[in-house]
Amino acid sequence: MKNIVFLHSQLSGYFISSVLNALQNNLEIEVHIIVTPNTFDAPFEFSKLSERIKIYNRKDFDYPSLSNLLNNLNPNSIILCGWNDKLYLKIAKGYKNKIPLTIAMDNLWYGQFRQYLGLIYSRIFLVNLFNYIWVPGIPQKEYAKLLGFKKKQILLSSYCADLEKFKKFYSSAIKTKEQNFPHRFLFVGRYVSQKGLDNLCEAFAALQNENPNDWELVCVGSGPLFETRVIMNKIIHKGFIQPEDFQSIISETGVFVLPSWEEHWGVVLHEYAAAGYPLICSDAVGAASTFINNNVNGFVFQAKNIVSLKEKLLKIVKTPDNELLKMGYESVLMSKEVTNEKWNMSFEKTMKFN
Repeated sequence: MKNIVFLHSQLSGYFISSVLNALQNNLEIEVHIIVTPNTFDAPFEFSKLSERIKIYNRKDFDYPSLSNLLNNLNPNSIILCGWNDKLYLKIAKGYKNKIPLTIAMDNLWYGQFRQYLGLIYSRIFLVNLFNYIWVPGIPQKEYAKLLGFKKKQILLSSYCADLEKFKKFYSSAIKTKEQNFPHRFLFVGRYVSQKGLDNLCEAFAALQNENPNDWELVCVGSGPLFETRVIMNKIIHKGFIQPEDFQSIISETGVFVLPSWEEHWGVVLHEYAAAGYPLICSDAVGAASTFINNNVNGFVFQAKNIVSLKEKLLKIVKTPDNELLKMGYESVLMSKEVTNEKWNMSFEKTMKFN
């Protein structure tokens, strides 16, 4: 049995689904995940874990205890989710040139001063330590090149939605939507400032004031700003809902909106593309590069620009229902740009020296 270790940050449903899919395709591996417990604003439950997935609490370890755990596991490869955890980096250094080491990154290049310093750090330390860098999409691939990684070292599709789940949601909801397309925008995310929900609510309110219509806004999630959420007619706050319980939400809503100020990737955009939604998102969302074809299956607006967002909402309101259905189908097609098979291909490479 091969032991693969993820030195991780926080668990997510899509990550677990990717690992489970990989285990089905490779019966000779066991996955060990060291992870920080999830926060209150993302209280996901994972009830279908395999016996070949072992989860450990990051807070239980210092260097000697984590080093001892890995010595006992004798891992065949290690995957670090980012470079911010100094303990994880110290552990990785002990396995340099002994087993394949991979670092995962979802950062976008903004040309900031600290990022230029990071380029120097990467070329001195990271490139010489890691065999691979695993990124979600093309923007991150270009950043990885700047960091000094060669083309053969860069793996793609590090984030993949639970496509089986969201395809089922689509199949179950599409007939209802064909008969009566729901005039409801949907937001799913944490109630934190960088998600841009206040901007969305303001843009939606302005739209209703200037161009009264029958559309509503449904918001799903929780977080520190939930208690100060915008309360008004036609804005519905559902609170946190476990992902497996989303069928009714998907059947009752029509267009997905992600108004983030900052979103390195945004797997949620992949999820709702797979669920057959027309999409609206800000240009700060990394995943838009893969899952939105502007004016075909959705619209991209300027982050933090309420007027720009309102214009995109109005475009949706003025689009006939049959055209919205076509846009949703285009989203389904685009969701296939990243699949569990592509995730697993990259995962398999992390077990081998390049």
